[in-house]
Amino acid sequence: MGRIVRQERLKDEKRTRLIEAAIEEFNEHGLQKASYNRIIERSGLSKGSVYYYFDNKDSLLRTVIEEIGERFLDAVEDVGLPETREAYWDGVWEYRQREVAFFIANPSFARILMMLGERDLNFDDPLWRAFERPIRFLAGLVRRGQELGVVRDDLSVMAIQRLMWAVGRVLNVELFDGMCFTGALSEEEMGRRARRFMEAVQDLGRRMLAP
Repeated sequence: MGRIVRQERLKDEKRTRLIEAAIEEFNEHGLQKASYNRIIERSGLSKGSVYYYFDNKDSLLRTVIEEIGERFLDAVEDVGLPETREAYWDGVWEYRQREVAFFIANPSFARILMMLGERDLNFDDPLWRAFERPIRFLAGLVRRGQELGVVRDDLSVMAIQRLMWAVGRVLNVELFDGMCFTGALSEEEMGRRARRFMEAVQDLGRRMLAP
């Protein structure tokens, strides 16, 4: 734990280089097959300095996921929580628009989270704990829907999040099939698929979560 804390003293420029190198490596080789040594080589930093701040690849991956989470929150958190029943699903739609726009603009982040999505959504998982703040933000959105009486309360907030995460994974494969993150789609087609994705998630969400 001590070494992970020391990353806070890593100069911003070096930290950025290391995180960007890690993102490239994880995108090219996956979370399991990515090489810590290749990440260090990509960053141009010395092994000694990197090992001082991060014990291993997993500790660096947790920092990468935290970074993605912080940037994601910057893009969506000012959406705020809906105040009325009538405004709730419009608020969810606005959140979805921000979410999709963020990941289209940052496809390397999307790929990492899609790989992370192969793991069970469980706070006991150290990697999911690294994404805790965005998950708690979404929990607040679900909880507000329950308070307003527009989201069923016979399921826990976490169960609803797991359900919607599963729906999102299926629709990602169905509507994007990875092509949107490789430049294989035109901007126009990408926009159409993004719209279909949001409409499908919104429709399924309203049907499944109705009280």
